[in-house]
Amino acid sequence: YNNSGTINPYYKILGETTCSTSCPTGQYIKMSTNLCGYCDPGCISCSVSATNCTINACAAGFYYLDTNSSCVTVCPNNYYGNSTTGLCTVCTAGCQLCYGGGLTACTQCQTTSGNVSFFKIIDINTCTTICPPGQYPYLTLLTCKYCSAPCLTCNTSDVDCQTCANISGTPYFNLNNQCLLNCPDGYYG
Repeated sequence: YNNSGTINPYYKILGETTCSTSCPTGQYIKMSTNLCGYCDPGCISCSVSATNCTINACAAGFYYLDTNSSCVTVCPNNYYGNSTTGLCTVCTAGCQLCYGGGLTACTQCQTTSGNVSFFKIIDINTCTTICPPGQYPYLTLLTCKYCSAPCLTCNTSDVDCQTCANISGTPYFNLNNQCLLNCPDGYYG
């Protein structure tokens, strides 16, 4: 009997020949059978089921995922394994896949709920809303792509030139978002 005069249930501890009013760490109470059950290997402690892990109770090499109270070795898309906290932490808005916090740890970008598109800068793991000079936003893959020469900067495709470059000292001139070596009749450079 407990302090309030009711009978405490007993549970069979796995791996032992004893019963107890609680299950040891690493096991949980199976209410329907009055047995203890083992937690999943990634959980140091759990409750209600083997996969309902306790926060901050994941084994080494596992991260706690709060969306389903589990311990996982790889966090799902839009999360990264935070080795400091031991948690699966949500990527910064604009990152779909990341390996850390902030927009400079992104391997894939996304459009946010406010319909702002982020683009991955070429050769670095950074998402941005504006591609750097010499690159343009490619909406299909949410990446930046290089402008084609002689475009110095471009708008919505590699040949939709905003400004033109000088190549080996030879200037190119912009006419209707195209870079021309020579201006047509009626125009001068």
